[in-house]
This record gives sequence, C-alpha cells and structure tokens, in this order.
Amino acid sequence: PVNPEDNFEHEVVRIAYSEDFKDCFDYFRAISEKDEYSERALELTEECIKRNHANYSVWEYRRRILKKLGKKLDAEYDYTQKMLRRHIKNFQIWHHR
Repeated sequence: PVNPEDNFEHEVVRIAYSEDFKDCFDYFRAISEKDEYSERALELTEECIKRNHANYSVWEYRRRILKKLGKKLDAEYDYTQKMLRRHIKNFQIWHHR
C-alpha cells in the first residue's frame, strides 16, 4: 500500500477516512504506480468504486485494465448499467460507459 499522507511533513487538516476506505485506496495507489494490469487490479477498482463511485482516476485505470486484458465488454456494460441505476447523474460512469 502507498499512503500519500506519508509525504506531507506539515499537515493542516487530516481528512477522516474510514480504515477500510484508506486501505482500499492505498492499495489502488500502489497498483497504479506499478502499472499492474491484472484480474486482481480489476477487482480492486471495483472495490474502490464501491467506496467512491465518482473517482475519475479509478474509472480511467479500470478502462486501461480492460483494454490490456482484452476483456469483452458485455459484463462491463452490465456493471455500468447496475451502477447507473444507483447513480444516474454520475458523469464518470457515463464517460466510462
């Protein structure tokens, strides 16, 4: 995991993330910094999206993973359809789709 807060010497205000959220996005930063394109990374993007469905970087990385793995997009279409039922005004989902 990569914790971005480790790089700041002088914190003014620490954002109160849950440990679950923090762990998920620390792992996401680690895989994205290493350009990991795997099933594990794809699953991690789904976990990150559950915690913050409007994170453009996660959606963009998910797109790259799908392309690198040569995935058929039928399942991804169904996934975005499910997400849009809950978050109809989310631009990131529409853009990904």
